[in-house]
Amino acid sequence: MALTDTDLSVPIDWRDARFAPMLAELQGHILKHHGRDHSIHLLLRFDGTAEQTKPALARIGENVLSALAQLRQVAARKSGGAQDGGTVIFLYLSASGYAKLGLTPPDDPAFRDGMRHRGDLADPDVSAWEPHHAEAIDALTIIADVNDTEAAAAETGFLPILDAGGIAIVGRDVGRALRGPGGKGHEHFGYVDGISQPLMLADDVADEAAQMGIDRWNPAFGPGDIALVRDPHGVSPDSFGSYLVYRKLEQDVRGFKIAERALATAAHIVDRERAGAMVVGRFENGTPVALSGSDMPANATNNFNYAEPATGNDPDGLKCPFQAHIRKTNPRGDTGDGDSERQHLMPRRGIPFGERSDVWTNDIDATKPDHGVGLIFMAFNQDIGRQFEFTQSLWANNPGFVFGRDPGLDPVIGQGDRDLQLWRERWGDATAPTWPFQFEQFVHMRGGEYYFAPSIGFLKSLA
Repeated sequence: MALTDTDLSVPIDWRDARFAPMLAELQGHILKHHGRDHSIHLLLRFDGTAEQTKPALARIGENVLSALAQLRQVAARKSGGAQDGGTVIFLYLSASGYAKLGLTPPDDPAFRDGMRHRGDLADPDVSAWEPHHAEAIDALTIIADVNDTEAAAAETGFLPILDAGGIAIVGRDVGRALRGPGGKGHEHFGYVDGISQPLMLADDVADEAAQMGIDRWNPAFGPGDIALVRDPHGVSPDSFGSYLVYRKLEQDVRGFKIAERALATAAHIVDRERAGAMVVGRFENGTPVALSGSDMPANATNNFNYAEPATGNDPDGLKCPFQAHIRKTNPRGDTGDGDSERQHLMPRRGIPFGERSDVWTNDIDATKPDHGVGLIFMAFNQDIGRQFEFTQSLWANNPGFVFGRDPGLDPVIGQGDRDLQLWRERWGDATAPTWPFQFEQFVHMRGGEYYFAPSIGFLKSLA
């Protein structure tokens, strides 16, 4: 019996046999990050005929890691089995890719338009994008492994398949995880990344409940409410996919760190680290500034909210400014309608890019890179307009959100005209003065596209 919407409205127990057909058809990486530290992202263009291209895509599809296989690898690793699951492959199609294959693309309006045609995002003109992103892209393949040598070898192995299919490599983005103490992933500004994620697997929800608690923030989401879409070209009733938002975001680390220090001076903040935490919403080690005025060890918790009745940690923005990045993009009760807020969240699967010549953990601003590094932002969506585009345009880019507070743009990813924002001198003190400071834009979008992650059965059927 096919899965119903109700079956997918809560986190799933992937070991339940009812979900096996769906998980065997679903590409990995959607329900859970693939977990590899090195990834190669090949941007592809279909130059051959549909009859030439389809068999090549089917051959790639035969190597795509399914969600079921991925979760079995994770379970084996947790039980002390194999630590390296090997190379993984994923394949996504753009709307133009579907058109070149002679197929009707999935019906999300934003997906069909393509990212470059969505003006509400306030993105830079396509002429300012990296050249390989400025071209029309038909497909994206991700090849990932625990080390770059194995990933590169797998890429080489796929070149003859692409050539036979008349598929050209337009560009290549390389992701490299940035690991800090305890193996935690960081982004290039130095902050722990990926702590707050919608969790769609019952195992993951149980783990977070045990490690952090979930009484103040519930990370549990049904995959059918936030990520999964029935594949219109699937081969079975349980064929699902998901829309992928892919954006290359370059980070001016030097500029950010200098501005962080300038903010501390302008707002008379003694601890420079708290100045950065006010911008991001967490200290570098993940401690939420809504919970603490200093970076407490082992406190990278996700169990907090800002303004939910009875449990809100900071309803008036005395600890975490309303403009802080993680507050703008996940307001946790600030709107007064927590259920509605949750509809706009999305599972993120990003990875840093670029190599550093500095010691990234030190505080020597002058040695930090001002270009060439950043984040390959990836997020899976059920509805691009309701999730990614809403978050970017109506939250991050909207100086009036949170409504009634008018905090200005998200200082990290907000795009648009910037103005002075108010920053509180002392943490949690309603009597403390606030000081004006304009935090400039240090994250620059260099290109991207919307893709669909089709079911594996569909890919194989192209043969």
